[in-house]
Amino acid sequence: FVGFMSSAASGGGGSSPVPPHKGRLIALHGNGTSSGILKLQIATLQQHLSRAGYLLEFVDGTFTCEPSAIVKQYFPRGPFLHYAAKLDDKDQVTAESTPPGPISDLWRYENLERAATLVEEEILRRSSNVPVVGVVGFSQGANLAAYLVARASCGKGQFALQPAPSM
Repeated sequence: FVGFMSSAASGGGGSSPVPPHKGRLIALHGNGTSSGILKLQIATLQQHLSRAGYLLEFVDGTFTCEPSAIVKQYFPRGPFLHYAAKLDDKDQVTAESTPPGPISDLWRYENLERAATLVEEEILRRSSNVPVVGVVGFSQGANLAAYLVARASCGKGQFALQPAPSM
């Protein structure tokens, strides 16, 4: 999943010179993996984006978890992280979980709103004169990326949507 947005606050400030990069794309990993694993998974994409003038900025999940057997087979050392715990029991859904609906019946996360806020806070904490222009994600990271873009389209969160920049 790739979504484009603009940062409401690009960090830094003042009258800094125009950065040499067109923008930053936030990269979110899958459940039970990490930024280190995602970097390996999308190395070719990162090279193409870099040549086009974009930076990929990786954000790790804040919670530890168990990896899947296949992840553990290829990446025996952690950390193994996730952004929000997946709910398997539909009776556990709370007001903080993904709202019910035909698509969200497939994946429900505990504290999804909090996970999105933590990612946004981490992005804003990293002071940069290079604006955030998009988000990419793999597996759970793609779900969270889509959620961040959906929030932005509703005017919520720290980011606002804008047309996709030309590559």
